[in-house]
Amino acid sequence: MAPAPESLRSIVTFKNAGFPGAFLCHLANLLVERVYVPHDVILGVDKDYFQLNSSSGLDRSMYVIQHGMCRVEKHEEVVALLQRGDYVNEMALMGIVGKRLSNVVVAGEPCQVQVLTESAMVSALEQYPKEKRKAISLCFRQVCLEDKKGSDVVSDKDLTRINEKDCRQKALTKVFHSLSIFNQCEFEVIQELSATVTDVMFLPKENIVEEGHPGDSMFVLVTGKAIIHHSGKTLATWHAGSVAGELSLLGVVRRRLATIQADCICCLWEVSRDSFDALVERYPHMKEGFAAIIKLNLESKIRERVDTLPLFKSLDIPLRKNLALYSGRRAVWANDLIFKEGSPCDCMCIVSMGQVAVSRRGVVVGKYVEGSFFNVGNMLCFREKSYCTITAFTTCHVLFICRRTFAGAMERIPVVKAEMIKSEKIADEAWRTAVDKAVNNKGKSVMESLQLTMASKSHQLASAFTAWSRYVILARSFRRSGRQISSRQSPSRSPQVPAPAKMLPDLQTAKAGPPGFPSSPSRSGRSGGWNDLPSIGEDLMGSARDTFHYTPRSTWNHGSRWRCSP
Repeated sequence: MAPAPESLRSIVTFKNAGFPGAFLCHLANLLVERVYVPHDVILGVDKDYFQLNSSSGLDRSMYVIQHGMCRVEKHEEVVALLQRGDYVNEMALMGIVGKRLSNVVVAGEPCQVQVLTESAMVSALEQYPKEKRKAISLCFRQVCLEDKKGSDVVSDKDLTRINEKDCRQKALTKVFHSLSIFNQCEFEVIQELSATVTDVMFLPKENIVEEGHPGDSMFVLVTGKAIIHHSGKTLATWHAGSVAGELSLLGVVRRRLATIQADCICCLWEVSRDSFDALVERYPHMKEGFAAIIKLNLESKIRERVDTLPLFKSLDIPLRKNLALYSGRRAVWANDLIFKEGSPCDCMCIVSMGQVAVSRRGVVVGKYVEGSFFNVGNMLCFREKSYCTITAFTTCHVLFICRRTFAGAMERIPVVKAEMIKSEKIADEAWRTAVDKAVNNKGKSVMESLQLTMASKSHQLASAFTAWSRYVILARSFRRSGRQISSRQSPSRSPQVPAPAKMLPDLQTAKAGPPGFPSSPSRSGRSGGWNDLPSIGEDLMGSARDTFHYTPRSTWNHGSRWRCSP
């Protein structure tokens, strides 16, 4: 193995990280040689370091001077000289520096410079994944010392003398105390939490989290920059010191709400749900602070939740806006009680986020997700007590709309309120019947009970329709033969047996169908209700839809299959 070039061995940042010779040799093979003439700008800087450059605006390459002399200028004044063996921008290469002093590196004479690009470093870390851990240690040192003397650039001596373990602990304490979700926590809690944090690194273009994928951990971005995408659109930039996934950590959401993609080399801390739950169990007084975080983060979702509720779809936008504005908010932890069976209640409950369990007489009849709502009758004043016990199955964000709020919003449209009360009384009675059936079936879910009821009625309707279809076939055969059909004639018997003439009139001259069938104008132009059998079928199917609230996948075919013309 060839020794690593002296230019890379002399870089104190790489020395402190402890990169092995093989890794440095791989980097040496990826170095790019460049030549600059006097007054050429080698490295230009801006106050906002992340808004320059090529792919995302920034030059994240490290420059090592091989021959010649370069000037470091600040506000057109020379503040330093760089000669052979000196290097600049090594922290940006690792994605560590977010801002840089307003310095410019300019060639003072013809210079030969070796350039190590960010893509070369990424390639080396992909080939030597064990070295990621050493690269992360650089982040801890930088976070611990970045405020030193108000400068964004930390000296090599400062980085050398700090122990990695102490640096990590100081960095964790500093970052967690600056986060809104943990800034109210005691020092002991932060210390205990930092012991369970996992160090992770993501390379450019890697997804930290993906929208729609399950996840229950929170990420803290220590160094680097990432881009947040939602539904294919770029929403925001994620900078160092920010957090993502706090609602997943608190158990409110089960799937990621957005995609976060690393824009450069990113070092993060990951807090798992298991370690966090264990911490909350030991320090239960923390729940109040975390509940406030949940309500704050989901405040923007309340209007959308109320607008999309089927119960309020007939209301005007201003009314829905007022209901959302004056609704009560509550963050409920898993297994906490929301409503108790038989207790007085004057408000309805809407599950904004999370899952709840509904039970009656000690039997769980179902689990319901966001968008579900309960106790509408209590809000509309025709119920006084909660019919079921509602308990949080996971951490939930719940909305409450009380009688007074609803009455104030609806006082100008009493007709709409009366219609809502009428329809909700029917729905409430059906709900209670389904719940009672589920309880009697010893815990069978409400939906399963409703499906059984639907299946039973559907079977009866299907049997009646089958008998009617057979009767039509028999009637058609007698109609073609010019004979009459008896109501006593069985569809399974031979149509060759003549029917008594007194039973039914001849179908060719009939003005109406058999007894029990309505007469309507013929669509084919012929007289007689039998030519309108498709409309009868539509009436039956429409009746079935009204009975079961079921929308068929396809409508009735008005073609020859369903028509009873000869």
